Amino acid sequence: MTDCPGCDLETVMRETKAEFPDFKVVYKSESGLMRTVNAFLFAVSFGRMKTFMTGYATTLGTTVYVTEGWRTKPDLAKCILLRHERVHMRQARRLTRPVFSLLYLFVFLPALLAYFRARFEMEAYEETIRATFEYYGRQAVFAKEFRERMASQFTGPGYLFMWPFPKTVDKWILDAVERVAGKETP
Repeated sequence: MTDCPGCDLETVMRETKAEFPDFKVVYKSESGLMRTVNAFLFAVSFGRMKTFMTGYATTLGTTVYVTEGWRTKPDLAKCILLRHERVHMRQARRLTRPVFSLLYLFVFLPALLAYFRARFEMEAYEETIRATFEYYGRQAVFAKEFRERMASQFTGPGYLFMWPFPKTVDKWILDAVERVAGKETP
């Protein structure tokens, strides 16, 4: 772990609450809305999206819906996730929640060519890269597994194949890593 001030869950929670006073974390399993969204995503992905309830946090407004895995997730991993989700809160505030939601969910298509979802996630994943770099160091962000997992989020069922162009996604990830960590590989 890299020595960095403010790299603790209490600090990230406090900063998020200061920026978004109605911020809260809710377990997906305790939300009827999240169970409904899960069923919908499973149906529209033809059964390929099986991990919405177990593998993804979801932010609506200033509520971050987390999986049961949150209970055992290391604090630094929680910090990274919250920093990513805070970017979405800022995007919604900047555009208004209705406009952000419309763009995120439907423009251009709900699946395959979800241009704005990809753009919004690129901004949030750049924060994921930044936080990972700060907390775990440059080797973590240059690790092949880290970049491959991130790329799969854009090209796989997790976000309904939002940008199914692997070469474009790979280039964006490498560029983002280089912006955050510098051009020299470890």
